[in-house]
Amino acid sequence: MTTRTLNYTQRSRIELEWFRFRLKRDGEFLIAQLLSFDHSNLPNLPGDARVVLNCYLGRAGHVRIECGTISNLSTNIEQRYWVGEHSVFQIHLIVSDSREASRGKIIARSSKVTRFLTGGAKSLLTVEPAPLGSQVWRLQIEEDRGPVLEINSRISNIKGLITSSVFGSLVNPEILRQIADWVLVNYEQFEVPGSVGFLWRQIIDDLGVELDESDLSDVQEREELCGQLEEAFALRHKSVEALLSADEGDESDD
Repeated sequence: MTTRTLNYTQRSRIELEWFRFRLKRDGEFLIAQLLSFDHSNLPNLPGDARVVLNCYLGRAGHVRIECGTISNLSTNIEQRYWVGEHSVFQIHLIVSDSREASRGKIIARSSKVTRFLTGGAKSLLTVEPAPLGSQVWRLQIEEDRGPVLEINSRISNIKGLITSSVFGSLVNPEILRQIADWVLVNYEQFEVPGSVGFLWRQIIDDLGVELDESDLSDVQEREELCGQLEEAFALRHKSVEALLSADEGDESDD
């Protein structure tokens, strides 16, 4: 088997499907935990190499989530960090040599995964109840607040619904597709930092779909791009795997 490497650094590449992590908000705090890391495809990693989840907070800097070593991983242990009002997080897993973690040489790393979390002091995606009749949810785009996710006000546990694996797997990719269309229509206008549109444009750009040669004014081409972005989002956030895991959990409870 050939180990994949990043050509310009000769670092080993950690594929996204090899590890799982969880992030959640508690007020102004981020609670993070590494759930698993299958490094069997990287047999040459030394046992004392440090494993770290790097969590980037944009201009606010980043936090390092220490996860033990290759031979002694710290999984399923919640770690708590103050992140203030930040709601957009870029995560990647890195493995460094056994020297001090903040200065050690990186010998393996993954690409970045972008997550946005509701429930903090300030959230990028506003969620609020609304009288929707027979609809469960609806996405509205407002001029000042940007995307607003409306949930039927007849549903008592809105937080439980939007944080469930089923909702995340089946609905979030479609929410992303609708937001992507809004971003692409206004792509040039969202170049100025600081606006809600700019932050959403960063998330869309981070999904890695090539936009440079696209005619964003063409409706059909834009629809195709939105489909690609939706697929990239679902793949990055492992929508199918999350749904299967939830289904397996339900079966085990029977």
